[in-house]
Parts: sequence; structure tokens; C-alpha cells
Amino acid sequence: MEVLAKYEETGLTPEQVQELKERDTAKRPIKTTDETGIKYTDSYRCPNCGGNFTGTGIADYCYHCGQRLDWSE
Repeated sequence: MEVLAKYEETGLTPEQVQELKERDTAKRPIKTTDETGIKYTDSYRCPNCGGNFTGTGIADYCYHCGQRLDWSE
């Protein structure tokens, strides 16, 4: 009962809670072949929103949507 009370206090729908849980689960960024104009760097795409960024291991989260990123090999 106490657990449900805490959930209800958030004001979030079950769908919103599920979306937040999925976004907090780390996913590997997708390496792309896009030319960035920056030498010796790689381009990546967020597996959640498709947002682009350059560099490896530069962020723990996507700048665009907040998806947690997993840079491990």
C-alpha cells in the first residue's frame, strides 16, 4: 500500500514511468558513417531518438533525449 501511495504522489501515468525506466536503461550508441568534418573522430546516433553526436565516451546520456548510453565494448 505504501509503495502505491508513493507512485500516486508522482503524478505520472504508468506509460510515463515505463518510458523513464527504458530511458534509464543504458543502450549502446549506433556508430554511423556520417562525415562530420572533424578529423580522427567518430559519429554516433542515439538508439532512442536518433540524435547525432561526435566522439567516443563523451557523454553518459544523449544530449537530445536523455537516453543513458553504454560505451563499453
